[in-house]
Amino acid sequence: DDQKDDDGDGIKDVNQVSGQALLTRKSLLVLRTVDPEKISKALAGVAVSWTAVAAVLKVEFARTISLGVSIADRLKAPTGRVMIPVLTHVLPPEYHRWIPVTIDYLCKYVGVSVAWKLQSAISAFHSSFRGGLMFTRAVLTFAGEKGLTNVRHEDTMIDEFTGWPLAAAGFWCQLKGGFELHFPFNFVLWPLEAAEKWIQWQITAGPDASVTK
Repeated sequence: DDQKDDDGDGIKDVNQVSGQALLTRKSLLVLRTVDPEKISKALAGVAVSWTAVAAVLKVEFARTISLGVSIADRLKAPTGRVMIPVLTHVLPPEYHRWIPVTIDYLCKYVGVSVAWKLQSAISAFHSSFRGGLMFTRAVLTFAGEKGLTNVRHEDTMIDEFTGWPLAAAGFWCQLKGGFELHFPFNFVLWPLEAAEKWIQWQITAGPDASVTK
């Protein structure tokens, strides 16, 4: 299509049309050349895969929230013993009925925050060690393909011995960074970060999300 010169003036047609016309031309080309059945099956496969992934993530989210609520239950009694007398003395009598509710929600906030940080640390630990091994094994495979070595990672512990320090360094960097991307990585990887935020919203606040109260 890029080589066509239907009017025979020696200039390719794609170089003579506006951007909107080129977009329309390429869109019609896609519609004429692709197989609708294959696209439909591929989209169905993506939808099924996302449903399975979302189900697993929702279970993990529910576990995290349950852990947070459990932590809050453990905090409620000692926090109440300390704060109720203080707040009763400070606040006017007409607001005393709000003290237990406020303490309850404060404990839930702290408990869920702690549980969320713990889950982030566990996920970061797992991804760091998995990533370290993937990197070193990929390097060994690449070196083998280039004839630089005949060592396979299945037959040696080199990948573990080199991957674990990389994993520890990666986990330490994530821990120091608060499990957030910083400049310039957040600028370069913003599409992935946006996708992560969208997935978090779908799991925690989407139409089918349910949170343990």
